[in-house]
Amino acid sequence: MERGLMISPKHAARLRVFAVTAVVALAAPTMAHADPITTLIVSAINVVAGAGIAAAVGNFLVVYGSILYQAAATFALSKVSGSKAAAARDRQASVQQLSVGEVPREAIVGEAGTGGSLVDAYWFGGANGTDWNVLVIAVADHRCHSLVGFYEGDNYRAFSGDGFVAGYNNQLRVYWRAGTATDAALPSDLSGLGPATATGALQGVARVIVAYKADAPDAKNPIWTTGRPSFLWVVKGLLCYDPRKDSTVPGGSGAHRWDDPSTREWTENTEICRYNISRGVYFLDQVDQPASLMLGRGLSAYEAPPARVFAPANLCDEVVSWTDTATGLTYNEPRYRVGGVISADQDFNTVEQWFADAMAGFVIQPEGGVAVEPGQAKSPVAAITDDDLVVGGSVQWSNEVSDADRINSVVVSYVEPSQKFAMTTAGVLRDDTDILSDGGPKETSLSLNLVRHRSQALRIGEIKRRGARLERRGLLTLPPKFAGLEEGDWITYTSDYRTKGETVTMRVNKYALDEAWRNTLVLEETAYAVYGFGALAVEPAPTPVVTPVGALALAGVAATAITLTGTDGSALPAVRVSWTTPVDAAITQIRAEIRPNGGTDVTPTTTGEVSAGVMNVTAGVPSSGVIQVRLVPLGAPGRAITPSSWITLTTGALVAPPLTPDTTPPGAPSSISADTSMGSIFLRWTDPSDADLDKIELWESSWNDRFTAQKVATVAGYAGGRNGWTRSGLDSGVTRYYALRAIDRSGNVSGWYPAGPTDMFAATTDSLAIADFPADLEPVGVFPTLPSPSGYAGPKTIRVASDGKLYRYVAGAWVTGVAAADIAGTIGDSQIAALSAVKLAGQITTTQIQDGSIQTPKLAAGSVAAGKIAAGAVSALEIQSGAITTTKLAAGAVTANEIAAGSITGDRLTAGTVSAAYIGAGAVSTDKLAAGAVTADKVSAFSITADRLVTGQLDTYYIKAGAIANAGLVDWSGSTLLSASAGSPSVIGSGISVEVRGGGGAYTTIQLTYYVAAVNDDLVNQVGLWINLAVTGGFGSFFTGWDAALVEPGNPATLTVPVHLRLPGSGYINFTPVAFANPAGGSPQLYVNRVKLLPTAIYNG
Repeated sequence: MERGLMISPKHAARLRVFAVTAVVALAAPTMAHADPITTLIVSAINVVAGAGIAAAVGNFLVVYGSILYQAAATFALSKVSGSKAAAARDRQASVQQLSVGEVPREAIVGEAGTGGSLVDAYWFGGANGTDWNVLVIAVADHRCHSLVGFYEGDNYRAFSGDGFVAGYNNQLRVYWRAGTATDAALPSDLSGLGPATATGALQGVARVIVAYKADAPDAKNPIWTTGRPSFLWVVKGLLCYDPRKDSTVPGGSGAHRWDDPSTREWTENTEICRYNISRGVYFLDQVDQPASLMLGRGLSAYEAPPARVFAPANLCDEVVSWTDTATGLTYNEPRYRVGGVISADQDFNTVEQWFADAMAGFVIQPEGGVAVEPGQAKSPVAAITDDDLVVGGSVQWSNEVSDADRINSVVVSYVEPSQKFAMTTAGVLRDDTDILSDGGPKETSLSLNLVRHRSQALRIGEIKRRGARLERRGLLTLPPKFAGLEEGDWITYTSDYRTKGETVTMRVNKYALDEAWRNTLVLEETAYAVYGFGALAVEPAPTPVVTPVGALALAGVAATAITLTGTDGSALPAVRVSWTTPVDAAITQIRAEIRPNGGTDVTPTTTGEVSAGVMNVTAGVPSSGVIQVRLVPLGAPGRAITPSSWITLTTGALVAPPLTPDTTPPGAPSSISADTSMGSIFLRWTDPSDADLDKIELWESSWNDRFTAQKVATVAGYAGGRNGWTRSGLDSGVTRYYALRAIDRSGNVSGWYPAGPTDMFAATTDSLAIADFPADLEPVGVFPTLPSPSGYAGPKTIRVASDGKLYRYVAGAWVTGVAAADIAGTIGDSQIAALSAVKLAGQITTTQIQDGSIQTPKLAAGSVAAGKIAAGAVSALEIQSGAITTTKLAAGAVTANEIAAGSITGDRLTAGTVSAAYIGAGAVSTDKLAAGAVTADKVSAFSITADRLVTGQLDTYYIKAGAIANAGLVDWSGSTLLSASAGSPSVIGSGISVEVRGGGGAYTTIQLTYYVAAVNDDLVNQVGLWINLAVTGGFGSFFTGWDAALVEPGNPATLTVPVHLRLPGSGYINFTPVAFANPAGGSPQLYVNRVKLLPTAIYNG
């Protein structure tokens, strides 16, 4: 639908095609235009429809009143069409700016600021007809109440009527047209400029026509310092139908009728505005023409029953107060107001949520419809306990939200009028105690797109913060008697297990009825305190530009301390306050506020008898105390309030009447009964009817003897009502005995019920024997320790309390494992793939793996590393022929200990794979070598020493010519006598000098071998050796070491000492044998018969 004279109301958006040449002309006019807009429109129609239509442009404009323009993407006042961002700040910034081009239909609810959208532009006046620029700006696609004022740049001007605006040197004119079918004509110098200013144009579109005169090129004090003005229009928008004022609606009273738009009124009531948007905004209020719907859902009265509006609308109108901490002034205002711009391109759910946010409320679906429930404290409609839950039904419960979802700070943003209706942060709502408890701030943002009052935004933010601190959530399934519960209802829930006996108030977020009328509720915790806090103390808000209407005030305020005397002789301190009458007609109530002297906590008392001039107040008046009193007038919403000054008083004493103490005990409980289950007893009884009944005590014993009983519970009393309590945690088949007594508020205690000490009420939990189970169903037994399997005849599956394990009785023995056949096919690849390595660490041991259960196809390449195989875990039987190649063995992975005797044969070794570095000392003996297996090319130089050869093992047949050289080989034989004395650690004999040849500077490991024989019976248990190096570049003398042996007559010994020497050249080495005598022996003597020096490896270089 296009703005202008209606062609068809079916169009959903306004088409704006504005010639680019118009922009050039507006910015820098250089030529006269007798009728500039006609040329522009003709050019535009040529572009859009062709020259044939352009020829008939005159008739087109007169008959249809519709305008076509070429898009002006570079127009300096425009915002990009269709770019309204979802973010609240970006969206509000878009609302503030002037739009050009095709834009969605827009509605204003309450009071709002908008830049509007450009419909048309003209020039007139002066020698060239270009002195004045005229803008036709649409602000809403419906009839509006009024233009309140406007911002020109940063300057706010209240709108006082059509014509010139004061303060602009006669260079600014503003005209308001509300969007009716009979809007007044514009002055003749404007109405003839073009179709958008013509009489009868733009019916149903609220608009502003603004004309401004350009500054002279040589103006010393220009009005338009930025070249041209920019505007933001403050508008009271949609006139609304209020069902409460419709006497045809049950409970309504008044002349409002939905089908008579002339009865409608402007309102800020959030629910009333929401209801009208839901019913729909129609072209020229043609509510009986569905095709005229421009914005909203277009619901009928059947789909949106008007009677449902009463309660939420009344709540929105409730008066609440707030105090400006900077001035001390207290203001009263409606609880929930609304103001903002809604466009047709915003989906219904988004708009409903905006209205819900503005009411601190929730979107609900009563009886299949859609509505918004304002935030309010409510009375629970049902009290639910665990006994009410459907057995086997879904139950979920959480006592707290996750740390990621926890909230302790709410950052609230709203639309601030004094900031040119920009999205502004109202403040951060938080409690330092919560922040410390949570380990730091946990913030959430709340953007209130339709709220323009800071006090309201802070109040909504505080409701959000308080609600977020209540973290219990639940899902309960209830029987058909609770089928009437739906979204928004409050209930209470008490559970010994889930709430630890505490009664918790919950709100129904969602509900679902099944075919059996069982109701599954999704619940979240709430409380009266979320909504029931007093007036907020509000820090100073941004200073408003618009001066408010004069504040309400009282004259002649006075206060006197008095004492009110009762007929029983009591005396009650009170305060009598008075004021001058008559009062301002706008004052509807007067509130007396009393606080301790110098304190801040105020106790209010309100009266509606404003013409009485006096009232007595007792609330908040202490006995013999110093207090302060003041009066606060209350009246029409939006009026500022000036409270009276504080008056300081000293109150009288409280005199109580003579009291007769209550010594009468209450009656005893009666009619006890019990419902039992396995492990639980639910007791029911009737409380006595005493009006001052306070509580009931329950005493329990394992014997029918009250003197052995202990108090197990105290429950609140219900005078004359049925009461109950659940005893849980008992074993099956257990009997307990109970006695009850009542206590009143004075502490008087009733007699016992049952009366006799051995007449206690008995209740036994249900029990089951094995015989009670079907043949194919057996219970799990519970035993403190594992019973002996011998002769066992109990349950075949048991749980042992001492270790917490499950055991099965199989073939006369207890087992804990699960046979592979029992889980065959139940664990698939997807279940195993979901297990990460960290979850298996230490969980699978050899006892968990059945023999033969792991085969080669089950192992991925590289999945088994050396670190994964326990020592001794793999034997020759587990290795498939050819399974291990050299590429599979890590360096050093196989040592002599890992090779079984006979396991490596010649056919297992690849040529060149075994070198001397891989063969341990003594690892290869003659029985390990096949005939002909070792040839000369397989033996490294000097790798075979004498101790490697068994006597007689080599003959000339096996020694290659020249294979044995004498270089480096030393052999000495002689006879040196060594003697030792008892208790002497060593006796040094004469030295032995040996020549060594062929060292060549190499490091040489040589082996010294002694052949010694004892010459007497004294024992020698060790023989050592000193070495004195006398070779070239001699190294001095040092002790080499010893080889222990028992040397006795007739038993010669051979001793070996390894020596690592560096032999730089040929020379001599002196050896000095040393005998170490047995300390218990005598004076042993022995001969050293021979010394051999056998080089085991010489690495030249």
